[in-house]
Amino acid sequence: MVDSRFAQPTWYAGVAGNHEAANVRELAYMGALALNLQYLQLRQGERIEHLLARANLGDAHLNERKALQEERAAALNLVKAATTTAGGTPTPNPNPNPDPNPDPDPTPEGGAP
Repeated sequence: MVDSRFAQPTWYAGVAGNHEAANVRELAYMGALALNLQYLQLRQGERIEHLLARANLGDAHLNERKALQEERAAALNLVKAATTTAGGTPTPNPNPNPDPNPDPDPTPEGGAP
């Protein structure tokens, strides 16, 4: 679109020989083209912001998940310590599943939720 006008030497000669209405029309066309390019640049910026927000959210989710897992492990250790010292002997675990995290995070590391 741009090359069909501004890259052609004949276009410049044509503009120089045009009357005032044709030159105003060319100015309007150039203004419309500039607005269109600004709009495309705005849309590209919005897409970049969206991608950065998703990456940031994924990192925050991962960090939050790690902190919650650490707090849960600390709480489990406190409960185990309390049951051991209360009766002198450890109480049997009603849940034989040794996995402390039965519902692991299904998202890959660094991935968005």
